[in-house]
Amino acid sequence: PSIPNSPLCPMLAIHYYFALVPAPSIAPFFCLPTSHSVGFTPLTATYFTTSLKRVIVSLGMDPANYSPHSLRRGGATYAYH
Repeated sequence: PSIPNSPLCPMLAIHYYFALVPAPSIAPFFCLPTSHSVGFTPLTATYFTTSLKRVIVSLGMDPANYSPHSLRRGGATYAYH
């Protein structure tokens, strides 16, 4: 779905992601460039969780209070409102 004029628009987020990671169509949907010139690797749950915790620490917050599920809950709450 599209949420016009919203910073939380999923369509806008996907277009931004594709611009940042121009992977070929045979690559996993969520992937990261590797150190090889044309390689891509899947974005794993472990990598995502570790990265999320790093960002939370950099914001000065306690990472023990957040997990990827926090994003799901927040998204569901936003959709409800």
